[in-house]
Amino acid sequence: MKNLLFLLLGTAFFTQECSSQENRTPQINVNDSTCIKIIADDIVDTLSVQTRFCSLFPFRPCNGKAINIVKSGTYYLSYRMTKPELVKFQIGESFQILLIPGDTTVIHVGFKTNGNERPSVYYKTSGNIYEYFHAKKKKFGYYSFADFDDNPVSKFFNKMNITKQAYSEATDVLNTSVEQNMLFLNDHKKNLPNWLVDLEKANITYGAAYISIQLYTRLTPDAQKETSIVKVKFNNPAAHLSSLYYSFLMEYLYYRTPLENNNVNGSIRAINYFSLQSHLVDSLLSGEIKDYFITCRLADLYFVSNSAEDLKLVDSFIASNYPKLNEAKIRFIKYDKAQTTRFLGIKSNLPKGDKAPRFYLKDMNGTPFELSNFKGKYVYLHFWATWCEPCIKEISTLNQLFSKLGDKPIEIINICLDDNPGRWKQIIEEENLKGTNLICKGNWEKSLKNLYFITEVPHFTLVDQNGLIINNKCNGPGDIYSEIIQLLDKK
Repeated sequence: MKNLLFLLLGTAFFTQECSSQENRTPQINVNDSTCIKIIADDIVDTLSVQTRFCSLFPFRPCNGKAINIVKSGTYYLSYRMTKPELVKFQIGESFQILLIPGDTTVIHVGFKTNGNERPSVYYKTSGNIYEYFHAKKKKFGYYSFADFDDNPVSKFFNKMNITKQAYSEATDVLNTSVEQNMLFLNDHKKNLPNWLVDLEKANITYGAAYISIQLYTRLTPDAQKETSIVKVKFNNPAAHLSSLYYSFLMEYLYYRTPLENNNVNGSIRAINYFSLQSHLVDSLLSGEIKDYFITCRLADLYFVSNSAEDLKLVDSFIASNYPKLNEAKIRFIKYDKAQTTRFLGIKSNLPKGDKAPRFYLKDMNGTPFELSNFKGKYVYLHFWATWCEPCIKEISTLNQLFSKLGDKPIEIINICLDDNPGRWKQIIEEENLKGTNLICKGNWEKSLKNLYFITEVPHFTLVDQNGLIINNKCNGPGDIYSEIIQLLDKK
């Protein structure tokens, strides 16, 4: 059910403007997408265009997108994609096309008529890459070893455990298939770009290695001792565009690092695996390959989360172990967090118009305050902590905002989240912190962090005169003045 819901979410969650690119060597881009441009002519009946993308790495449920075309025109589909991938199409018949991130694939579709016969669906696409895969499917019955139902040794996966003899037989079949695939590639490579030749070599080599690992793990422990595990190059820059390369690496890591406690699930299980495998990843991989591999694995931690607590565990793990991720990686990882958050039905922020969560906190004189005390005024909530250097540095800017607002009907409330009254009072006096200063006692720190979705400080929230949220996680004091003035002018 989770996979199905992710599929449905995925069809609507990601859209991006399509644009054509000149032929180029693809590069991994964790926030890229591919575009499908469908040009429909001669539409005399409803024509269904169905597509399906199954991401092997990072592993995700298959995502299906479809268009029912009822009139001539141009239509677009897009898939979030980090590197070239085969996408399945159903337009009258089934076929696959290798799609490239940052590029647009054009397909002409329509109906053709032959006399009095019923109109039949046609599709047209072109290019040496398409012709290569079309010919490969015709010769071998599969596009790649990733077609696990049709690959040369699929029959050996019918059993959970296999004999040493069956393993040897499967390995012989697999080795023969590798030779045949390499010969076929060699016969066609003069018409293919160099990057695709490298990609196909990697797909064949590591696709076979991936299957070999899966077969090996089905042997009994005694049979494994008598059998050598597959030997291939682990850190291979020439294979960086191959999902089967990364799938093999994952399979190898799981084989080499079994969990002692295999009863845990969700993010705890994933984090345990990640931590257990980290030393092996460091010894096997380097450079851009390691960088991409780890980024995808971090996104996986969110993908397998089953609860809000799971998400918080992942937040904490990434913040502690990978504090210097660049913006592109953060965006890629947060995409999976957002997907999981939506699927689990967890709010990640306070929507506009929600009632602002209440608090009951005291000032330096011990006087208690509630948010309802400020009804009739706009409220700018400033959550901070005594240990937070950026918070302390921003106090001067906050004081400037306080002075600019003067006697306008808005209150600045500074809520210190940590219970350190001595340091709190010292900072207020030394920095001359303006506004209403309150401090959390007991469980209020944890409660307010949860209620206001505070993941880092300083954190700012703008509340209207009726105690309703205008913007949680809003701009800081250096950028909020004009927004506040516009609100006050509308009052």
